[in-house]
Amino acid sequence: MTATPFPALTLQHQQLAQACTTLQGLATHLARQGSDDAAMDTARTLLRGVPAGMARHCATEEDGLLPALMESMAGSDACCLRDFGRRVGAEHRALEHLWFALRHPLECIERGEPAQLCPQDLDAFVAQCRAHISWAERELLPLAVRLLSDAQWAQLAAQAHRRAEPADRG
Repeated sequence: MTATPFPALTLQHQQLAQACTTLQGLATHLARQGSDDAAMDTARTLLRGVPAGMARHCATEEDGLLPALMESMAGSDACCLRDFGRRVGAEHRALEHLWFALRHPLECIERGEPAQLCPQDLDAFVAQCRAHISWAERELLPLAVRLLSDAQWAQLAAQAHRRAEPADRG
């Protein structure tokens, strides 16, 4: 992954990629072992971590990085950035939709009920997730590195840190 002055986003990408790997491992485990204790624990972890991680990731890009990029181009033709914004939003909504298809079987697995992850749903989620990460690392972050100031990076890092804090510490 690309080294940036914004390690929070790179970490979020790594966490999403790890969730994809864990989901694939869980599917293999279910085929061999069924909804045993290990599967239940893994499903529980995914059900707690993935939605929260996706929400933080969406906010980091849509509410932090993209507005900062738009601000950095004030007075310029930001048409490319508007296209980036539409793409990011569409990809995030697609990920949320694909995750929704995986949620019910994961809830069954978490309860120890026999269930499998639909291979098509799993493959679609993993492919969308990896494609989004690849695009962001290849296109969005390099653009941000060129356009954003150190002060903007510091502000984005502070926002990402606040999002990562547990709600009860508020």
